[in-house]
Amino acid sequence: IFGKIVDKDGFTNLRKEKNSLSEILQKIISGSQVEVLDNSGDWWLVQTKEGKKGYVFKTKVMVK
Repeated sequence: IFGKIVDKDGFTNLRKEKNSLSEILQKIISGSQVEVLDNSGDWWLVQTKEGKKGYVFKTKVMVK
């Protein structure tokens, strides 16, 4: 499944773990496409176009 990052701040954080206090691996710019690897629960496992894998909160990803 592919999705697009949507965040009014202009970016969202890709995190190492499924929580907002976890280490930030990358900032993903709004409008960027990500591959959704696991969409169970509130934190989705995604892979960026750069190949980084991590978690984003489900409301930040709009699935096409």
